[in-house]
Amino acid sequence: MNEVLRPVIGKCAVVYLDDIIIFSRSAEQHLKDVIRVLELIRQANLQIKLRKCRFFQQEIKFLGYKISKRGIETDEKKVKAMKEIAPPQM
Repeated sequence: MNEVLRPVIGKCAVVYLDDIIIFSRSAEQHLKDVIRVLELIRQANLQIKLRKCRFFQQEIKFLGYKISKRGIETDEKKVKAMKEIAPPQM
């Protein structure tokens, strides 16, 4: 995926294994970026599973973080688990 999407990585896309995040400043630009990424995937004769895709999300959870227009925050579920862990007993 890194080789296939090299032209857009860091510009409008992030790739981690087989996950692709497409980010844009506006809905209009996002549509163009999605089309560009899908075109690169098609040119490489790769396929995607549409049922695994989510488009035009305002917020996503990825690798233990919550990513949105506010920035990158720790996923609250991860913090909650740490807060609720029992202290070690001696």
